[in-house]
Amino acid sequence: MPNWTARVHGDHHTKEVLRVERFLQLNDIAYELREPQGQEKVVVDLLRDGEVVATVKGEGVIAELIAKLGLATRKENQKYYDLIVVGGGPAGMSAALNARTLYNWETLIVENNAPGGTAGTVLNPIDNYLGVPPDDKSGHGPLGAELAHTWMRQINDWGIQWLPGYQVTGLAHADADHREPDDPTSLYAEYKVTITSRDGRTTEELHAGMVLIATGRKPRLLNCPGEEQFLGRGVYYGALYADVERAAAADGPVGIVGGGDTAAVAATLFAQQKEKLGDAYHQVVMFVRSYLAKDMVRANLDNVKKYADLGIIDVREGKAVYECVEYEGKFDGVRFGDADPKPPEDLLEPCSLSSLYVLIGADPDLGWLKGVPEVTLEDGYVRTETGLTYTGAPGIHAVGDIRYGSTRRISAAVGEGGAGAIEMHERLKLVWDTAIKPQTAMYEYYKALANEKK
Repeated sequence: MPNWTARVHGDHHTKEVLRVERFLQLNDIAYELREPQGQEKVVVDLLRDGEVVATVKGEGVIAELIAKLGLATRKENQKYYDLIVVGGGPAGMSAALNARTLYNWETLIVENNAPGGTAGTVLNPIDNYLGVPPDDKSGHGPLGAELAHTWMRQINDWGIQWLPGYQVTGLAHADADHREPDDPTSLYAEYKVTITSRDGRTTEELHAGMVLIATGRKPRLLNCPGEEQFLGRGVYYGALYADVERAAAADGPVGIVGGGDTAAVAATLFAQQKEKLGDAYHQVVMFVRSYLAKDMVRANLDNVKKYADLGIIDVREGKAVYECVEYEGKFDGVRFGDADPKPPEDLLEPCSLSSLYVLIGADPDLGWLKGVPEVTLEDGYVRTETGLTYTGAPGIHAVGDIRYGSTRRISAAVGEGGAGAIEMHERLKLVWDTAIKPQTAMYEYYKALANEKK
């Protein structure tokens, strides 16, 4: 892949520019931001060796960037696959890698954002990932984004097809006329998978013999007045390392909503940066619905308390944000009050902020599964057999954060992904004569396995 760099022209405080910046960050594309006065639309110059070789602007910027940068490796116009993996986080990438390396299945990963999913955005170093020891210089393990880019290189090396910038919007049983004998797959197409580009401009149908669900979860919203208005313009879900330096340098405190480990790590990083800049009093404000120690591991709790004792972090326990407010059309802070019960409007307190990071967890988004009623949900998550990845639909498996009862750790997700591929293989050993097309190498392989048992 060419060594690209990008030059982004536009106002950082607009949703469109923020979306482009985060896309480039998460896809490991180096860039610089230039903010011309009065420019409303984002323009991106793509450079090689310091020379501009392409310019992307107008509608569909992300789709154009994917095409120009060569990030998608899906074979042109291919519609049929042995396995479609929905989601490119650690669970989905691990499943695809095992499926390809162990069984040589024609595999496609559909990912709506960037390699690694949520794991690629975590702020804290990964110190407990087996086989990846701490760096000698920093004393810490890699960031999630660094792991994700390593996984992506493996995906590319093994010829696993990758389709970024799309989300799956529908899943249903395939019609009989889609069990094609002459497509590049070995499995009959049991399922129809509808995909839609992130900008909503392109929709198409793919087909697969098996589907693995690894979509992770979407950030929870505050659902308060002003939130949507300032989303990407002062209000953010998730924080990347690139956000820390910029937000900390802005005039005014940074707000954090949340009381878990993600919120604690973000608050600590913002506090460290504020301290470097010489700001020393209530420069990070945490709004914690419950009490501080309820959902944090001890190390993160100690870090927050350290900066709270220094006066840099102001912890508001038992408080909730009820409104995002503006001044002259720009985000200016929040109004907050007791979390339970909510106080009357006239008793809400104002808090001036330069930005607000909402880190209150995430929930699954699985409305697209309605076309396969055999897949059942529990509390919004995919229900699987105890300790396994099987769902109620033959050939559909679920792994990672989306599976009911899963352990939300990167190492656990990688393990589940591998297990999902193996369990798909075990099922094929039982149904090979009806699931696999005759006169294919896969058919002969599973036939031989069946004969060994006799």
